[in-house]
Amino acid sequence: MQYGYFDNKKREYVIDNEALPCSWTNYLGVEDMAAVINHTAGGYLFYKTPEYHRISRFRGNGVPMDRPGFYVYIRDNEKKDYHSISWQPVAKDLSKAKYRCRHGLSYTVYESEYDGLASSQTMVIPRGENVLLWDVKMLVLPGLVDVHFHGAAGYDFCDGTQEAYRAIEAYENSHGITSICPATMTLPVEQLKQILTEVSEDKPDSLVGVHLEGPFINKAKKGAQKEEYVIPPSVGVPKEQAIRVATINPAVSIGVQTEVGSLEAGKYANIVIADKELHRRQVILKGVSL
Repeated sequence: MQYGYFDNKKREYVIDNEALPCSWTNYLGVEDMAAVINHTAGGYLFYKTPEYHRISRFRGNGVPMDRPGFYVYIRDNEKKDYHSISWQPVAKDLSKAKYRCRHGLSYTVYESEYDGLASSQTMVIPRGENVLLWDVKMLVLPGLVDVHFHGAAGYDFCDGTQEAYRAIEAYENSHGITSICPATMTLPVEQLKQILTEVSEDKPDSLVGVHLEGPFINKAKKGAQKEEYVIPPSVGVPKEQAIRVATINPAVSIGVQTEVGSLEAGKYANIVIADKELHRRQVILKGVSL
């Protein structure tokens, strides 16, 4: 039976069959600090001599229960399940989990795939350092952000109830969305006030804002909104401020303010020529008139 193979390119011996008849070990360290570590992360650490300066204990030749060792556990709280990156000590069913050990020159890497989760654990003692480093890697993402949606899980944000808010938040959280900005529909002003009051009294942890789709919108662009609830906008802000809202502010929000968003030396020559009512007369893109 084949238990592994040599990877000549990486100069490693790769063990992809954990059912070994005996421990296959590697020696880490070339100076004072050293470790003996096997294919299931069992092993021990010592300083200068394993006879007098052993730092951790080890019971050898106890395959497959080589313990103790250098173990990393991963727990799924929702499923109440856990596994280790190395096959031991949890020893998941090999028909459901994949494990690999890569013994290199003074380092060892353990890799696992279980329940869709891939992870790795690298063990190495750097030259000149009396320390055993553990480098653990997993795919970790920041929480997702949903900036425009109206509801979920059979509820609409405009239901205006705590039950709806909690159900929507739970659904979004279950899909990795940790920041939500739900949208309202164009409704009577008093109803919108009630919705916003209700959500502000006991704000969900994931709520970062509310997107008001109306009532101050253009009737010609109302889409699915009910026209009887639309109120013609009358902002009354200075033109300079209105221009910033559509130029430098969005450029800053997406991190391109050094290239676009204002008329400054060193930025692209993106220009709109308008009359005093801000009606577009000419557009110039990167110095070329369109």
